[in-house]
Amino acid sequence: EAKLVDGRAEFMGHRFYLGDGEDFIYVKDPADVVIRSRRPGDVIRLNVGRKKIKDVFIDAKIERRRRDRWPVVTEAGEVVWVVGLRKAERQEEKSWQKLAWIPLNKM
Repeated sequence: EAKLVDGRAEFMGHRFYLGDGEDFIYVKDPADVVIRSRRPGDVIRLNVGRKKIKDVFIDAKIERRRRDRWPVVTEAGEVVWVVGLRKAERQEEKSWQKLAWIPLNKM
């Protein structure tokens, strides 16, 4: 588990930072952001309802052995991004900050 410190965090070989990047999400309060691995019962909110993180991995054909090391971004306890696979559908505000991701190793 990793929290942003001075706008940056590293988790299992992945770097996250506040700012522009190729792959990013908007976050309301960076102090509430936690990067971690999946947990039993995790779900992500989509336009059509909620989806289990387990099913996101299955749909993307991610091998079981890789799933526990995959970064999941939460904000205020809610999953907002299964990095590289799925982002939560939520009302974003222009005042929110960008949280970008740089993969340092192959997932």
